[in-house]
Amino acid sequence: MLQKQTIFQQIIKREGTVVEFNAQKITNAIAKAGKATGEFGDKKATKLTIQVINLAHQTLGDKTPSVEEIQD
Repeated sequence: MLQKQTIFQQIIKREGTVVEFNAQKITNAIAKAGKATGEFGDKKATKLTIQVINLAHQTLGDKTPSVEEIQD
């Protein structure tokens, strides 16, 4: 499980509301995809989540990201 403290504090949902950023949601989505394809499980999903967050921070800086920007 990822630490609660991450680079981003908030995220903009698809409908425009701003909510607390929850890295676990990213991990869950990645793990679900990995399990569906049989390529990897939870441990790799956690590592990939860290990479996603770091890349998003490099790309977006301190801006509050949208769900779509994180997915990209």
